[in-house]
Amino acid sequence: MDMQRLRSKGREKAFQMLYQYEMTKFKPGDIISQFWKLNNEKNEKIKLFANNLFNLAVNKKEFADDIISKYLKEGWSIDRLTEPVKNILRLGLAELFNGEAPVYAILDEYTTMAKEYEDEKAAAFVNGILDKIRKDFNIER
Repeated sequence: MDMQRLRSKGREKAFQMLYQYEMTKFKPGDIISQFWKLNNEKNEKIKLFANNLFNLAVNKKEFADDIISKYLKEGWSIDRLTEPVKNILRLGLAELFNGEAPVYAILDEYTTMAKEYEDEKAAAFVNGILDKIRKDFNIER
């Protein structure tokens, strides 16, 4: 399996774990072990990537939420966003600031994820926020 496909599957799994974490507030380690018990993923590289991305997003949640909040329209708070959109943005920021994947791939993946879990409007919103952050923080790779 090529690296792009591996990362794509890992992002999807990390998103599912992060959503579960936000809904239950179980400890991250418990989420990971429970998730993989119920999930039939055999590829250890996907599991490792997903676990690392999930842990990064959990550990950097406050940092990510502070940044995201600065890019919302005046009068909006992060609490107004749907759980899927919040979590997609958190994962996107975790990868932008700490990942190795090309920026265009990160933006494309999370925009597509927003389209799948929400709609076109959410996808445009996610793309706009992540792209503005990328530009403002001068993230290129």
